[in-house]
Amino acid sequence: MPINKKSVFETLSEIPVKDYVKHSKAEDGKMLPYLPWTYAHQLMMENYPEYEWSFSENPDGLEVFYFKDGTAEVRVVMSIGDVTMIASKAVTNGTGSAYPNPNANDIHNAKMRCRTRAMAELGL
Repeated sequence: MPINKKSVFETLSEIPVKDYVKHSKAEDGKMLPYLPWTYAHQLMMENYPEYEWSFSENPDGLEVFYFKDGTAEVRVVMSIGDVTMIASKAVTNGTGSAYPNPNANDIHNAKMRCRTRAMAELGL
């Protein structure tokens, strides 16, 4: 089967992720489901071991983009053959709000969440 956007989406959207989903508690007490990036990577490797990703770099060579207010976002380019997805994710705190001067751990977490977001946009 040729690899195209439709075939990738159809393949990934058929993967049952229920057994991998975790939950985190939001500030309002609601439990929010999420797919940990380690499981998402495992599922991608099982279906498309040739998938690749890279984080976009700002003009200074950093894998994070800062805004005038000091907040930041990360961007990932993910490819499966000729199918490419570009996704971005704001660097946020535990409440989901962007804030100025995020630390390295905050940026790393945003990068992994951004990777998983790109996988979701591809169909996972």
